[in-house]
Amino acid sequence: MADNVVAFLLEHLSQLLQHEANFLSGVEDKIISLHNELEIISIRDVSYLVEDVIDTFITKVAFYKKRNLLGRMFHSVKHAKLLHEVAEKIDKKKTTLNKIHEKKIKYCQESSDQSTSAREVEEKRKSLHRFRRNVEEEDVVGFVHEFEVVINRLIEGGSL
Repeated sequence: MADNVVAFLLEHLSQLLQHEANFLSGVEDKIISLHNELEIISIRDVSYLVEDVIDTFITKVAFYKKRNLLGRMFHSVKHAKLLHEVAEKIDKKKTTLNKIHEKKIKYCQESSDQSTSAREVEEKRKSLHRFRRNVEEEDVVGFVHEFEVVINRLIEGGSL
């Protein structure tokens, strides 16, 4: 009788351990997937904030350019302050993006699975970039110089 109980317990215990081992073996993949998803969300949030900064800058520059010479001279200090604020905001967003990138390097170990997902993320980013450029070029008229100034500031880190 005791042999039957022990055999029964061992059988169920081995099934339970096997199930637990299968469950735990997928944890690392789940963590990597979650980390990648959070990173993408963080980058997306920062990109929305940068987009808001750019839109605000373009709008205010448009109002500034519509003024006559006297109005421009009168509001030149305000315009310089705007340029300074935009430069500070861009620097903060670049710092945030650099921190996200550093965290990715620190916490992600490159493997073939991750490089595949990294390639997919890069392809999605390029596709989104192409889509965004088409939208911006078609919908934004007359802000070519301002657009280039902001993009150069983001890419090169130079001053406005």
